[in-house]
Amino acid sequence: MARTWPSARFWRRVAIATVTLIVAMMTILRLFAMTPMARDMVESRLEAITVRGQTFELEGLKGDLLGRLSVDRLNVRDADGIWLTADDIALNWSPLAYLSQHLKIKDISAKELIFLRRPLLSPSSGGGTGPERITLEALEIATVSLEDGVAGPAQSYALTARLETQRPTGGFEIHLLPRTQDGDRIQASLDWGGDIPLRGRMEISGAPNGLIATLVQSRAGEPVPPL
Repeated sequence: MARTWPSARFWRRVAIATVTLIVAMMTILRLFAMTPMARDMVESRLEAITVRGQTFELEGLKGDLLGRLSVDRLNVRDADGIWLTADDIALNWSPLAYLSQHLKIKDISAKELIFLRRPLLSPSSGGGTGPERITLEALEIATVSLEDGVAGPAQSYALTARLETQRPTGGFEIHLLPRTQDGDRIQASLDWGGDIPLRGRMEISGAPNGLIATLVQSRAGEPVPPL
């Protein structure tokens, strides 16, 4: 028995029906992502994650999980308790880009990020490789506070940054400025990969006993020469 191929009109109807179904499913998913139930599910899932002995506590998760959302407070805890807190976090990201292994964050900001002490890290267990490409278009933290003993005396900074990586190349720009007259300053714009392994510019000046002086283990009371 000879078979008759479906007409072009049939395939057009199938295509329209398929597109309509996909749009409807995406709309339902989008609307669900904005409900308290969806936020509670995500919050529970995130708080169940452990990374090198670190657990996360979220308070006041609001907004659209597939777009712009906010968190009133984030606590990071190790075996000894909370060592990092962040207040008034706002995040805007693109979930569709993640389908192609691209983590695209349009902007992320926080009112204050406080390091209470240094964390206790468990040994790394390896794990996944993560997305092939990462884009952070804008990071802004109004106040980054380091309590006394984290990296020398108590310090406070303002931080802005951006990042773009796509294996094996990438680049970032960072501005770390003290909120008081004295303090470390870091302003850098660097790219890596390609014909030149590393290129860009960097300006660093470290105050005595500050963050940079602690990292490079300079003598107590001595400033880090400007770079």
